[in-house]
Amino acid sequence: FPVTILAQFDPVIIRSLLNNIPGNVYIKDIDGKYLAANEEMLNFIDCKWENLAGKIDTDIVANDFVKDIRDFDLEVVATKKEIMREEVTPNGSIFLSKKTPLFDSNQNVWGILCVSFDITVRKQKEALLEAEHKRTKITLDYVINNMPGNVFWLDVNMMYLGCNSQLARLMGYDNGNYLIGKSLSEVLPKEAVNRVMIANKQVIESGKELMLEEEA
Repeated sequence: FPVTILAQFDPVIIRSLLNNIPGNVYIKDIDGKYLAANEEMLNFIDCKWENLAGKIDTDIVANDFVKDIRDFDLEVVATKKEIMREEVTPNGSIFLSKKTPLFDSNQNVWGILCVSFDITVRKQKEALLEAEHKRTKITLDYVINNMPGNVFWLDVNMMYLGCNSQLARLMGYDNGNYLIGKSLSEVLPKEAVNRVMIANKQVIESGKELMLEEEA
């Protein structure tokens, strides 16, 4: 429903509506006073509504996180725009919070509506996957760099995506990173490029591997 309508509702009715929204949901005025909160929010902060109504965050807790919350609120009020970002609580929980300005009939901001979801577990899983990815990449890089022979890979536009240490040294580079983004024509003599292009095109079009001798 349009957020301007919220200003016309009784707080009890508003709380009833908010209880049907998943996540931690609350409404504050521009001074930071709580006007409504759903049960999930109250359970999260372990507080009864009668002890939260009309209070500001510093009335409940006192830490640096409260300042971050208030700065977030004021940014929404000042910009008059909806903002979504991650918030990290003092205990390490991570929330994805979406704060929306509430307007009166004259389009003045009178408060904000916030909906937050706990994404701590998801972020932990992402961190584990990223760490596993890094370990796999390190292992793969080690294997490729120590493979015998010259190993390299190109995209379909014949741009180098990487190579092993042996080929890099053969080309006069300290490591394969110097080849990344270079085209065959930037690295090989023209006559060699033509030969390689013919072979590469055959592999791409046939979808099959090809073994052949190539002169350096």
